Amino acid sequence: MCQTHLNYYYSYDISKFNMAKVLCFLFLFLCLTASTVFCNISHQSDHMNTHLISEVLSIHPGRSFSVGVLLELEKGWHTYWLNPGDSGLPIAITWKLPPGFIPGEIQWPYPGRFGTDSVVNFGYEEEVLLITEIQAPPAAKPGETITIEADVEWLVCKEECLPGRTGITLSLPVQYKEPASDLFWAKKFADTRKKLPIHSKDWSVRSAINKNHVLLSISSPTWFKNQMTDIYFYPEQSELFDYSAPQFFKKTEDGYVIQAKLSTLAQKIPLKLQGVLVSDKSWSRDSDSRAIRFVVPFAQNKNEDKITQKEVSR
Repeated sequence: MCQTHLNYYYSYDISKFNMAKVLCFLFLFLCLTASTVFCNISHQSDHMNTHLISEVLSIHPGRSFSVGVLLELEKGWHTYWLNPGDSGLPIAITWKLPPGFIPGEIQWPYPGRFGTDSVVNFGYEEEVLLITEIQAPPAAKPGETITIEADVEWLVCKEECLPGRTGITLSLPVQYKEPASDLFWAKKFADTRKKLPIHSKDWSVRSAINKNHVLLSISSPTWFKNQMTDIYFYPEQSELFDYSAPQFFKKTEDGYVIQAKLSTLAQKIPLKLQGVLVSDKSWSRDSDSRAIRFVVPFAQNKNEDKITQKEVSR
């Protein structure tokens, strides 16, 4: 991982050039002398740098481990979430793994909003780490070196948009001993996990259609004593909502109500609604989790729809 570490310092901030020179010699020495350190390839392109990084320094047969695609964006540029909003394309990752290695799904940190009054997008500025868990087969042989490759596609935008694509690789040894954390990247993984939406049985979410709006009723658990002053709904399904229309939010007796306008271009209303709620307070009693993910059915008739437009404050 020495080359990935080195590329990270060179690409991150030119003001760190002297430090980068020192690290260059240090990591080159490690790559040449340490049997558990392997060099990898990062990619530098217009307005964004791409790295493939690992949370651990080795692979244990039969266990899962986490890797991530780290995207560093030039100031003022952005890239996109799994639902990009009114325009754009989501980041796509295609894995090329040895036989028996199985990748999980991308773990998407909750996004931010940007755009204009008429065009609203969901995505990331500055940097984002997209974590994927990979399951190693029990038959992986200690002593082998495993090469992991990610084919990454993206769109970066500022006043103009530029598509990009690259293949980046990562090599790790297979060992029976307990995998050690890669301390160089440990904070990146920890910080990103704080931004992953949680799944919680404590909170109850209901959804229903009221004319040309979707109403979300959020019931808070008894232990929740704070008061949220802002909640925003990021739908995972594309082309269902009018993203430029404001969302309305109100505190109710047992929780909160959010109103989001349906798009006039929506062809078909799905049976279920899925998305992420991002708030100014934590949804967890144990951690500072500002986002919660839910998948709920739409109310199918008026009897099920107990949320009324009168509940929503304008």
